[in-house]
Amino acid sequence: MTLRGVYLLADESVMPFAQWAEHLVPCLSAGVVLVQYRAKQQGAASQQAHARCLLEWCRQARVPMLVNDDVALAQKIGADGVHVGASDTAVAQARVALGADALIGSSCYDDVERARAMRDAGANYVSFGRLFGSQTKPDAPPAALHTLTLAQQTLNTRICAIGGIQAENAQAVLQAGADLLCAGGGILRQPDPHAATRKLATIAAAAFAQRSLQP
Repeated sequence: MTLRGVYLLADESVMPFAQWAEHLVPCLSAGVVLVQYRAKQQGAASQQAHARCLLEWCRQARVPMLVNDDVALAQKIGADGVHVGASDTAVAQARVALGADALIGSSCYDDVERARAMRDAGANYVSFGRLFGSQTKPDAPPAALHTLTLAQQTLNTRICAIGGIQAENAQAVLQAGADLLCAGGGILRQPDPHAATRKLATIAAAAFAQRSLQP
């Protein structure tokens, strides 16, 4: 599996679960390479039911699915891994709990040294953001594009960008060094989520092709 391309943030605060079958599922076949389930406002029973449903859709589309923060939920439903932040389960503990084959991502905000530590602890990718204004997390601390560049040059791991990612800024983010474009509202709040996904995937593919030509 290649961790490069569009990373869909399936957040119930951005699009209600009742709309996912119609509007989110088509995105999975439009160039998504990874999905993260997030539902901070849902109760445990709803989280489990919705996450299981999303996992089945992802299995059908052959797209790996991670769970935001919740290692126990990821274990319970058999998800492909987790994404954790500074206040969540440590990367090393998540690796022990989920096994060597699990995919684990870590939020690193604007901190390359934290990212280095998370990589060394076993994270498969490190995430920086928010890079732009975000309706999903408007109060999240900002991160700079040059942080992506520094991380890409020094860490030798996959670099994820998050926070206000959409077609209008995706090329700049990719040129700065991102491998993964993590988008929630940039896809799910658009009039046509499938088309928005396809556009991001096309921009990403062109950027990666250009990178491969660079000496």
